[in-house]
Amino acid sequence: MRPGIFFEKPVLLLSALYTLAWGPMLFMRGAYWDGWVFFAQFTHSDYAWIYAVFAPPRNYFHYYTFRILDVFPDPTLAGRSIVFFSWLLSGLLLFHILRRFLSWDTYTATLCVAYYLIYPVFIVRFEFIHMYYSAITLFFTLGCFLFLDPTPHSRIVTFLREATACALFFLAFLFNSFLVFFFGFLAVHFFLFSQKQPKLTLFATALQWLRRFWYLLLFPFVFMATKTLFLPRMAYMPTTTNYSFCIQASEPYGYSRRGCGEDSIQDSSGHLSRHCIFSSGSILCSRL
Repeated sequence: MRPGIFFEKPVLLLSALYTLAWGPMLFMRGAYWDGWVFFAQFTHSDYAWIYAVFAPPRNYFHYYTFRILDVFPDPTLAGRSIVFFSWLLSGLLLFHILRRFLSWDTYTATLCVAYYLIYPVFIVRFEFIHMYYSAITLFFTLGCFLFLDPTPHSRIVTFLREATACALFFLAFLFNSFLVFFFGFLAVHFFLFSQKQPKLTLFATALQWLRRFWYLLLFPFVFMATKTLFLPRMAYMPTTTNYSFCIQASEPYGYSRRGCGEDSIQDSSGHLSRHCIFSSGSILCSRL
């Protein structure tokens, strides 16, 4: 077999591997963990109860997500599609960043992105609660892509692109980890900027970068100030995985009792093992 034959169409390869690994989640109708309570609401909607759960910790995102998903004929499929396509699109954007902007070879970039796409970061990706994390991962990756794109544009297009990227970063920062990741993005952005100024010293390059992108350094602090002053304080929602609470909330809607006990943990371990094996297999196949 000719080396690298699997990498001639890397986008198709990555999409196929990801779909094989995570595509079945789109057809799942099982409910686990908090999903017992949440997905049951699409069958027997009780928005007063949902609001009562999420209002005390001011976690309104999930409440409005319920209202929007309930518009679709199949809210469960719509919710899991958000998770599925958020990770797929963010992975393909990451591949484009590695290949086009950082000049990684196809083989290395494909293996890196395959690991990113297939390895189950949250052990499972089909829970309602993961829609938020999946969507903001896409927002952050798209923001990085818009800022790192070296293609020359007019001033108006450049302004709109950078403003859109900042808006996406703002949404991503609602998940605190992305505040840390943002400084990694800044390091990559400065590195690529310095590659365009090979004759300048590091100090002179840093001054030029600051004159052009000074607001990027201030942006995380502006976000924190805005969040503190104007956004409602985010907190953990009241515990919903208490066993008696799950039984009371799920039994009226005909959901099974799996999820709060040991069975759900075993399911998670099984997903982790299978996808680790799948990831290893894909890497071994690429070496053939």
